[in-house]
Amino acid sequence: MLLELLQTPVRRVAATYGGEYATACPFCGGRDRFRVWPHKHNGKGRWWCRQCGKTGDTADMLIALGKARDFREACAILGRDTCSNPISASPVKRERKEFALPNQTWRARAEIFIAWSHEKIKHELLRLRQTRGIKPETAMKYKLGWNPTDWQRPRKPWGLPPRPDGRDTVWIPSGWVIPASRDGMVHRVRIRRNAGRQDAPYVAIEGSNGAPMLVRSGLRTVVVESELDGILLAQELPSVYGVVALGSAWVRPDTDLIKKLKATSEEIIVALDADKTGEAAAEWWLQVLDHPAVRRLQPRGGKDPGEMFRNGFSLVQWVQTASTH
Repeated sequence: MLLELLQTPVRRVAATYGGEYATACPFCGGRDRFRVWPHKHNGKGRWWCRQCGKTGDTADMLIALGKARDFREACAILGRDTCSNPISASPVKRERKEFALPNQTWRARAEIFIAWSHEKIKHELLRLRQTRGIKPETAMKYKLGWNPTDWQRPRKPWGLPPRPDGRDTVWIPSGWVIPASRDGMVHRVRIRRNAGRQDAPYVAIEGSNGAPMLVRSGLRTVVVESELDGILLAQELPSVYGVVALGSAWVRPDTDLIKKLKATSEEIIVALDADKTGEAAAEWWLQVLDHPAVRRLQPRGGKDPGEMFRNGFSLVQWVQTASTH
């Protein structure tokens, strides 16, 4: 069943534990770093992404994909004894992590790449405006960039250790470059690949920290999935609104971000995508996040803020419907 849950093509790469399969990661978009062992642990299965580090069994995958609300329901679907402990912490239950910057070498190389790609964005500003609604001045403010071609670059200048398989390169795909910083220091570089790439539309450069992107702070914070949607909201909304972009529905706020939200935000508006995964992930924010004012705002007229904007809906009016003030 584990292989059937994945919506990307898989290929058998080894006979380990009765069969090892490779495919794109459904969480971070890593091209071929996701490994699946469907027969491991007496049929419970096992999966692990070598890029973002997420791991689990078949029950965890059901929860992550929004097909089960919790471990008990996942076990019921699988016909498994719920008294048996899960072999790993599911994406819904995993503990919040401390925020940690990538190493200094990685950050220095990332800043060079960000500056280089930012110069290239000048040729893509019209398309960025037409397809994502992001104005040129907004692209400049958030240092968005453009990488015109796929690269394989040596790992050492990026401060990355050798790979177990012997490959000594890091993959940097073509597409829009989206840097994420915390307190002025870059912690992630994600690339929105060229339109039409459905296997892994978003790829984070290896070594990135997967923590949410704090687009800006405000008295009322809107939480969305896509970084480009977060930047679009920051462009359209009054300055009283802060924006957090998770990068993926199942990403949880780290302890540093929670501290910042408690210190600056009177209200948290959870505007994750209008799909099963977004709805399931939003439940965590509503039930678990320790904040006095958290509410769900479902996208209308599109599955996410970007699609709503392209369909002619006012993002300001939409967000203001959720405000308590």
